[in-house]
Parts: sequence; C-alpha cells; structure tokens
Amino acid sequence: MASIEKRQGKDGDSYRIKVFKITDSNGKKLFYSMTYKPDPKLTPKQAEKELKRVEVEFEQKCKTGRYLDETIKFDQYTEKWLKDYAEMHLRPTTLVGYK
Repeated sequence: MASIEKRQGKDGDSYRIKVFKITDSNGKKLFYSMTYKPDPKLTPKQAEKELKRVEVEFEQKCKTGRYLDETIKFDQYTEKWLKDYAEMHLRPTTLVGYK
C-alpha cells in the first residue's frame, strides 16, 4: 500500500507518494517515491480523485517493475531487465545474444 504525505509550499500544495521497495541488509526500509502536484484548475474533489488515481498507478508501476528509478545506472538497469524480464520472455539464443 502506498502512503501519501501532503507538503505545503509557497507555490501550492504537493504530495509525496511512497511505495515500499525492500529492506536492506542493515534493516533499513527503502522506498520508491514521487512527487505529485495537482493542477490548480482542479476543484478540491477533482484533485483528490486525481491524486488517488496517480497513487494507484504509481504503486502498480513499482510492483510490476515498470517504474524506472532515477538513481539507477544503465548497467544496473540492464542487469535487472535481463534477470526480471528477458529470462522469462526471450528464447535462450536471443538471451545469449543480448548478454
């Protein structure tokens, strides 16, 4: 389940959405996070509905591995992609060529 933290700034409200990623070897919990700033033209009810939609979409992306962590390096990404996706969806000869 994602958590939402409201943040107030001089240029309006924004929200930090966090989704649990993993607990590291030291026991520290790591999270994916993103900031959402609602369109000021939306009514409060519309903004709340849109926030909920963004929360669900972000959580789904994180859980299915479609969220690209901005801190990851390309070589780490390719290793993760090969392990998580390619090994399940590609033929062995194609996989060897990609590696």
